[in-house]
Amino acid sequence: MSANTNFLSSLTKELTDGVYFGRYNELRFGPARSEEMDSLKGRLSRIERGVKTRARRQIARTLGRNITSKYVSRTARAIRRLTKNPSVDRLAELLVDLDDHEQAWGAFADERSRKVYIRLLALRALGPPHVRLPLDDAKYWQDYDIASSCEPMGDPLPGGLGFLLCLFDLRPFGYNLTVRCRAGSLLAHCLQRQYELIRPEGRVTIEEGDVVIDGGAAWGETALMFSAKTGPAGRVVAVECVPEVLSVFYENMALNPSDGERIDLVNQALWDVCDETVIFEEDGPASKVLGVAGRANTGTTHTTVTIDELVRRFELPKVDFIKMDIEGSELAALVGASDTLRRFRPKLAVSAYHKPEDLHVLPLYLSGLGLGYRLFLDHFSNHFEESVLFAVVD
Repeated sequence: MSANTNFLSSLTKELTDGVYFGRYNELRFGPARSEEMDSLKGRLSRIERGVKTRARRQIARTLGRNITSKYVSRTARAIRRLTKNPSVDRLAELLVDLDDHEQAWGAFADERSRKVYIRLLALRALGPPHVRLPLDDAKYWQDYDIASSCEPMGDPLPGGLGFLLCLFDLRPFGYNLTVRCRAGSLLAHCLQRQYELIRPEGRVTIEEGDVVIDGGAAWGETALMFSAKTGPAGRVVAVECVPEVLSVFYENMALNPSDGERIDLVNQALWDVCDETVIFEEDGPASKVLGVAGRANTGTTHTTVTIDELVRRFELPKVDFIKMDIEGSELAALVGASDTLRRFRPKLAVSAYHKPEDLHVLPLYLSGLGLGYRLFLDHFSNHFEESVLFAVVD
């Protein structure tokens, strides 16, 4: 069976399988109605049932053939004619980019990554109530309960984006740190280890003595954890420029001086060129670049820096690990790291969900560099956010 057929058959199956209801969906959306679970088996919501059924049948008929671009565009147009239903419209948009998605899917080094990719495509089209994501299992919910039961210290303080941040002792999680963060950070970073990958086919972790660049350091808890892992021989360059989160960053550094002294803060925005003035949409840890000053709406401005420039500025003899969670600027930052990637082949953990196209554009960009990177994908939530692209050179 060809790679093309494998991809299309996997996507067709994911799109046409029955809907899924799990604990996460009950927490977020409330319990499923009994008539949905019993008579419809949760396959489609009552309002959207007829429309989605017709759309899915048409997709299944089309994707069941040896599909070409002609069939993709024809199916997309046909689905759009069915209804203006947002879910079906998103499905049509997915089909328009099907060739790029197939190339990205084929670039991953293991079957698990390819399965995650297919499920994320289905998630975009059908929504969280209808797709079971990798974390909705017994281990995730055990970790969820552990993080939720952690007792904070002191009074919470605002940290942007509506978050209230408390002090937590991370010693139970293996870190001799006290940090101000949200409980969700304990789940994501201490228990799920969102920026690590350990699989038989590849390993992306921070080792003792590593030089790390933390792009989008936010409140500083990830930079401190990275510093603790690298130890006295390592170093962390943290990049963050949003004032609302930097106040917490400075507090966390002061709370943990031994690990904080190995962290250099760069108060600029990662980009593909240096010294550009960009407009930011200030939104706490979710602040993002809107565009270059003069070509974007007015707002808070920051200057840019590239990873290549950081290597020169700090005279880094090597770069072992780069993490990026920079709200849609990941591709620009990778372009600005071209020399660093060629010279050092660092391990990468890059967020791949802030822009819809990131899911296929980022892996295609890295594979197109010809540097020998093996690519992996994982997803660290039961909603749309927290897809992470991992890359490592053997």
